[in-house]
Amino acid sequence: MANKRNPIEVLNDEYRDWLRQLKANIRSAQIKASIAVNEEMLILYWNIGNSILQKQKEKGWGKKVIEQLSKDLRGFL
Repeated sequence: MANKRNPIEVLNDEYRDWLRQLKANIRSAQIKASIAVNEEMLILYWNIGNSILQKQKEKGWGKKVIEQLSKDLRGFL
């Protein structure tokens, strides 16, 4: 006599496999999104730092301007 599985058991196994795959896809997309956000933030911070250095060289701005910029950006963000 062949071992026949209950159709509900098969559906449950298929559903669990499908759910596992969906969860893996979601997690993969979340990781990719986090990496993209981190990359953009690093570029932004580098650009801000570079802009500050340029202004310091061009205008001779010092520590007071950096402190003011920090306060002004905190209010913006």
